[in-house]
Amino acid sequence: VCNRSRGHCPILVMCPEPKAKVTDLTALDFDRVNPVTGPVYIEGAEPGDAVAVTFRAFHPLGWGWTANIPGFGHLAEDFPDPALHIWDYDISLCKLAAYAPMGQVALKPFVGTIGLALAEPGLHSVVPPRRVGGNLDIRDNCTGTTLYLPVEVQGGLLSLGDTHAAQGAARFVVRLLKVRWRLRLRSNSLKMQVLLSHVWRLPDP
Repeated sequence: VCNRSRGHCPILVMCPEPKAKVTDLTALDFDRVNPVTGPVYIEGAEPGDAVAVTFRAFHPLGWGWTANIPGFGHLAEDFPDPALHIWDYDISLCKLAAYAPMGQVALKPFVGTIGLALAEPGLHSVVPPRRVGGNLDIRDNCTGTTLYLPVEVQGGLLSLGDTHAAQGAARFVVRLLKVRWRLRLRSNSLKMQVLLSHVWRLPDP
């Protein structure tokens, strides 16, 4: 966002459709992966409080990707070659997503990366999970779940991104279905609810 023209020099090139190639995976800049939206200031949130974030709805856009990135993950030595699959799926989420004629995946959208700001000054990667959140990659961060995060700075400063359409109960490589979503959530501060780390309240089965 800016308040004056920058002339004719673009800062970003946008494509209407994903054009990624499997060879792009070998040149990934890990300083630019897992982007998040935020930070969002939450009125009333102060250090020593907790913020409750309830995921209300996910609105899918119909495509996603799954990849094996060389050198990344616990099984990197067993799967050294890059691989990329682009998914198209039913945005009603009522149908299984087809990986191949004999392979289909049930969809359960969730937020992979979500958290508040750390009290320590400086730049902090969103990738490692921390007490205030981060790249949690917990598939239960889905519709109906409430995530409680400890507040360490004024306003909490909530950021989130890295949305998924599906993932197993554990993750060892980048073999999951990452997607773009429009997300609706609710957040509010809980006064003097001291938490040592993040906790969840899951929806009823």
